[in-house]
Amino acid sequence: MASPSDAALIQYLLGYADRGDEEQFDELSVTDAAFAERLRALEHDLADAYVRGELSPPDRERWEARYLASRHGRDDLTIAQALAAHETGGRKSEAGGRVERARTARMRWPLAAAAVLVLAAIGGYQIAHREPPGAPVAPPPAGKAATPANPSPTVTHIAMTLAPSVRSLGSAPTLEIPPGTSAVTLTLRLDPDDHDRYDIALRDLATDTVTWHAEAAPASGTDPNRSLILTIPASTFRSGRYLISVSAGTAGQRETVATYSFTAVLQ
Repeated sequence: MASPSDAALIQYLLGYADRGDEEQFDELSVTDAAFAERLRALEHDLADAYVRGELSPPDRERWEARYLASRHGRDDLTIAQALAAHETGGRKSEAGGRVERARTARMRWPLAAAAVLVLAAIGGYQIAHREPPGAPVAPPPAGKAATPANPSPTVTHIAMTLAPSVRSLGSAPTLEIPPGTSAVTLTLRLDPDDHDRYDIALRDLATDTVTWHAEAAPASGTDPNRSLILTIPASTFRSGRYLISVSAGTAGQRETVATYSFTAVLQ
């Protein structure tokens, strides 16, 4: 297919795209690293436009329904708000485009008393979140010079968005888990259906065992942009292939409504 325009991708991100484009973009978002990175840049732009009040009322409602329900959407909002605060009274030229603004965000973020490192990865969107320690450092005893203290360890989260496996015609996406990661957040996109609660099972395909599960998990958002958001301890994973099964229905009449496959790589 010809490379879609930014306008078409923004319509997709806000949930306006027709079903054919949505399925094609869903597939590319988990199989094409350059396409996934482009989507993330446009998501940054949408968050900035939301903070500056540049979205129309219908677009604001769609952005809130889609992104305020997800971890990476809330992080985008936090960064956009920090940038807007620093740019008040003297905005820099936008000639550098979104890449330059993303670099500026990374340099200025410590001044806003938080640190968020945004990474784009092949298997959807991967975001590493570093949160500042909450406990203050005790002052040195009287008569002793203050010495630099090592910062408290940060808590790292890795996130990835997955489309149902039936849409992913290429190889399974890869979830890279760096050392020190404490939790993995997976956003599972759902096809429209009549269910509102789902049972979820994470299966290690190497051992054919269920290593994590959840029951009666609620879906976030509204059709056609519903999803399940899972937070799983990083210690659950080892390097290898995984399959997530999502089922729904009444007792004795449950059915599998979607599956999601990916490869975990412990770094």
